[in-house]
Amino acid sequence: MKKSERLYELVLTRRRVLMAGGALGIAGLIGSPAWVLAAGETPVRGGILTTNLLSDPPNLDPLSNSSGRVLQVIAPCYNSLVMLDPLHPDQIIGDLAEDWSVSDDLLTYTFRLHDGVKFHDGVALTSADVVHTFEVMRNPPEGVVSVRQGSLETVDSIEAVDPLTVAFRLKRPYPSFLATLATGWMFVLPKHVLE
Repeated sequence: MKKSERLYELVLTRRRVLMAGGALGIAGLIGSPAWVLAAGETPVRGGILTTNLLSDPPNLDPLSNSSGRVLQVIAPCYNSLVMLDPLHPDQIIGDLAEDWSVSDDLLTYTFRLHDGVKFHDGVALTSADVVHTFEVMRNPPEGVVSVRQGSLETVDSIEAVDPLTVAFRLKRPYPSFLATLATGWMFVLPKHVLE
């Protein structure tokens, strides 16, 4: 088997990255899927991804940390509503959000989630997970630390419109709201685990 053929055998799944005990840097996370897909070959399951971190993360809590080490390890495990386009980093594209709309007054952002998304334990993602995650981020309960609380200060309320639609209502227009959600730290966590 040629070296180039073996390269395409490696599949960058979240579970494999976690099991290997390593993670890629942000550039690798954004760039790797593009080169696998650009090859035009069907990925084959299996293989081992080995990477090197300069130090261990202090913990694996995405709410209380801003350490790049934490992000490197847990980013392969979660998705966000939106993300930066790996091929055009100046554009925001949907991740868990299939699409979204912004009201004329720029105060309501409504996201429609992809249907059929499941967490690693098989539980389906719903708008309740999104609402709960962001409520904990912006108003953490006693004993929970959220370093993203300030980033969501302009959010007035979050509502599950239906099982696959969530609406964020802002206190005032916030032009960088989508960019804030695409930072890489705004993961959607499973409500049934986070509770």
